[in-house]
Amino acid sequence: MAILVFDIETVPDYAAYARLLGLPANTQEPLLEEAWTAAQRPFKAELQQIVSLAAAWIADDGTLQRLATLGPDESHAVAQFFELVNRHHPILTGWNTSGFDVPVLLTRALVHQVPVGDFYRYHLPYDGYLKRYSDKDHRDLMDLQSFFRATTPLSLDEIAALLHIPGKLGTDGSQVSGLYHAGEMDRIHAYCQHDVLTTAWVYRYLAVHRGWWSPEAGERFDTSVSTFLETRASTHWDRFRAAQDII
Repeated sequence: MAILVFDIETVPDYAAYARLLGLPANTQEPLLEEAWTAAQRPFKAELQQIVSLAAAWIADDGTLQRLATLGPDESHAVAQFFELVNRHHPILTGWNTSGFDVPVLLTRALVHQVPVGDFYRYHLPYDGYLKRYSDKDHRDLMDLQSFFRATTPLSLDEIAALLHIPGKLGTDGSQVSGLYHAGEMDRIHAYCQHDVLTTAWVYRYLAVHRGWWSPEAGERFDTSVSTFLETRASTHWDRFRAAQDII
């Protein structure tokens, strides 16, 4: 089956923060974040909104077919994601997707009234995209590598360091809110795409290790990633291009 590797970047749903804190709707967004922290309200995935959603399509022979940002805005990105999944039923994979990305995507689909019924029903009752203790339809690589939190999970950057894969390239999740307020959406989209390629590379290693792929499929992935990087004009791929020979 084809593989869909995905990642999201988020900021708080500021309208929800304002309502929950009893503050005016026109309160400046950074002040809402400060007020939320001061009120000791916890971070909750479902109270976030998506500012970038990137995905990579990997064919069942291991070749990277496409990597792109969905959009142009949150509602369209969410609709595109679920339309793609419900039409083609790929294996979903990412890093901490069970604990963060999928709950956020489903909540934002609810907010934007995007119908996703097939996503909930796919392969029930035995498997499906929401079946946590399974590696059939949804492979949360962080869960799988930590034996479903039996050990302390590694971060994506940590597993990338172990495997000599490019990880965080000058941007991390803690900076997304500041970049968003500064209007630097290009940097957020680039960061999200970087995480998708890093995750796809991690998947390549685990797929051969766990027997999901043959070694030949892993080699086809390597070749296709080299081709992808060689044909990208965007300079934000330069550090990945410099690391093509690490696998």
